[in-house]
Formats: sequence, C-alpha cells, structure tokens
Amino acid sequence: MSSSASAGKVIIACYGAFGRELLGWLRAYEPATEFLGFIDDVHPQDCLGSIADHQPLPGVRYLVANGNGNNRLQIAGWLESRGARLGSLVSPVATLAAPIGEEQQVLLLGRASVSVNVQLGRQVLVQEMAIIGHDVCVGDGCTISSLAFVGGRATLGARVNVYPHVTVLPGVEVGEGATLGAGSVVTRRVEAGQTVFGVPAKVIAV
Repeated sequence: MSSSASAGKVIIACYGAFGRELLGWLRAYEPATEFLGFIDDVHPQDCLGSIADHQPLPGVRYLVANGNGNNRLQIAGWLESRGARLGSLVSPVATLAAPIGEEQQVLLLGRASVSVNVQLGRQVLVQEMAIIGHDVCVGDGCTISSLAFVGGRATLGARVNVYPHVTVLPGVEVGEGATLGAGSVVTRRVEAGQTVFGVPAKVIAV
C-alpha cells in the first residue's frame, strides 16, 4: 500500500504534539485526503470532542497519534469496539520490501526502511530513518524511534519502546514492555519489562 495514493476522510485521535505532527505528515503524504479534525479526552474543546464520547463516522479512517504504544492499543481497541475503521499512514518515501495494509494500523514515517519477511503488529510506530532488517518480528504497540536499527531475525515483544540511535543486533529477543535507552547497543536478550542502556546495553531498571 502507498499512502500517497490514499484519499477519503481521516480523524486523528489525540491532540498532543505528536497528533499535530502526524497531521503534518498526513497532509504531506496524502494531500487529497480530507482531515475532519481531532478527538481528544484532555482538550475536547479544541477538537471534535472527546474520544470517550465519540461516535465513529462511517467511511472515515482513524489514526491514533499517541507516543505510548500501550495507549495507542487501548484507544484503537476502544474505537474499534464502537465500529471505527482504524488505518495506516505510510510515507511514500519509505523503503518497503512488502506492502503494508490498512489492517496493520502502522504509522511509518519519513525515510524509514522495512526489509523482507518482517511481521509488524498492530499500532506500531516506526519513525524517520529507522531500519528494520529481514525476518524481524515486531509486536503490537511497539515504538521504533528515529535512526534505530533492528537487525535481521530479531524479535520485539509487544509495547517495546526503542529510543533513537539504538542498535538491536541480529537474532536478539526483546521481551514485552521493555525499554531500550537512546544510543544503546543491545547484544543479548532483554527480559520483559526491563530498561536497558549503554554499549553494550545493561539493565538499569526492572
């Protein structure tokens, strides 16, 4: 799928800094798409209303703009339970070895790169210049920040947070909910819920 070819109507859930950034990407990637507005529980007065009270509209694609993967999954699940159609936003200048479908609900920004045979879960965010190698498995709600590299056959569990300039070596497994600190080189398995940092990365919090 190429988002540059998409059209129709979009509503963005979450009116924070990332929400406004995502709107900028949407307008750059899909100039023909009509943006209807934001929904947000914190600032409903500046939006179409709150997420909690929103009644999904037919024929509208919803994007979730929250930097926290767990929050993205919760918001998406709630909207879907009320009949909303969640979608993806894929940069037309990203490098993709295979198409990304709307059902994956992926946000793939800038010149990110996704290699062959990669499994991307729902509500995954891949930011500018991040690289995902071949045969990588990325769990639901993961966030892969700018200039991160995930080597071939690596596995990221659900809701893993990969900060900028991280390198995950090929074949390494990262457990659910783990955090990889900026600039770290992850050379061995990271257990669920751990925070690691350094070169090589060491556990600094559990």
